[in-house]
Amino acid sequence: MKRAQVEEHFRVQVDKYEELMRRIVPEYDLQTALLIDLIPFRKSAPIRVLDLGSGPGTLSELVLERYRRSEVVAFDLTEEMLDAARERCQSFGARFLAVEGDFETDDFGAPAIAMAERHRV
Repeated sequence: MKRAQVEEHFRVQVDKYEELMRRIVPEYDLQTALLIDLIPFRKSAPIRVLDLGSGPGTLSELVLERYRRSEVVAFDLTEEMLDAARERCQSFGARFLAVEGDFETDDFGAPAIAMAERHRV
């Protein structure tokens, strides 16, 4: 599948993404909760998390809720998914940053994050 096809697929799935995940991924909600439970830090720890392929920010939100001193960088292919993640995580303010890109070809490390932070609205 070409990148443009993948982007279009996710653009049209934004509103139905979580419903779709619950249908196609066995025990989706249990798996998501387990991922958060497996983070090996105290809830008071100041952690920084990269949510690679963040989609609408489901995991980002859970991390930010559980780890009150955490910062999350959501990295996703489409602006539409990131807009959904921004909306979902808006109450966390500067603790949440969304970065658009393709993890197969784009830099999602410190330089990309630093550039996105300079352009934060």
